[in-house]
Amino acid sequence: EYFLFVVRDPLARVLSAFNYDRPESRTGEGLGNKFRKRDFYLECPFWRLDDMAQLGLLGKNVSLDNLKENKATKYMDTANAASPKCRKMADEALKGIGNYLPHWYFNYQYYYEFLPQDVSLLVIRNEHMVQDWNSIEVLLSKEYAGKTAGIASAEDFPYDNSHKTTDASDLFLSDESKVALCQALCNEIQVYKTIIRKAANLKVEDVELSILEELKGICPTEALNDECEDEMPDIFDKIEARKGRQ
Repeated sequence: EYFLFVVRDPLARVLSAFNYDRPESRTGEGLGNKFRKRDFYLECPFWRLDDMAQLGLLGKNVSLDNLKENKATKYMDTANAASPKCRKMADEALKGIGNYLPHWYFNYQYYYEFLPQDVSLLVIRNEHMVQDWNSIEVLLSKEYAGKTAGIASAEDFPYDNSHKTTDASDLFLSDESKVALCQALCNEIQVYKTIIRKAANLKVEDVELSILEELKGICPTEALNDECEDEMPDIFDKIEARKGRQ
């Protein structure tokens, strides 16, 4: 029995989820259930992920005047530093211990620890979707007699971004912000690496490519080190609650 993970590098996942969960209006009016955690965006000066890194993680007081020369980093109403409460929310949200953004709260650590121990994993990496899909087909076709592997191509995986309004500034992250985000995501990155390493369908060279090349190019310290300054969050209660035991 296998469990399937579809993964992408943790920083890319965080950025995508931040933009997806963000309300379309800064007033918060007329929004549906999708934005039930909208207070994270509306109460705090975190309209873009770079805002949150600069103001929430690094504690800077970023003003519009300091950003006029770089169009890619124009902030909306972020002239004031984040409050202690907002800084705490930013840190807890990224670590999956504060339920402010659903995609961050239910992170790789949650899904990995939810599984029974010593299970077999299959992994599809977002960056190598076709290759990994085909490797799973080949693996399973060998295990089930009489089955023939169906080889997919890129045309079988049409791309459709569900968040149509994202512009270039929503995707911008300064080098300083990337470092801060990677540090906050350190434990999540370690779980991501564990999932990649345990994938039955990935070869050694696939694992090395994802961790020692691709991840290293994004979060080098966290890619090369297997330990973090912070302990791995204890999410036992969160898992038990989802199982209906609390």
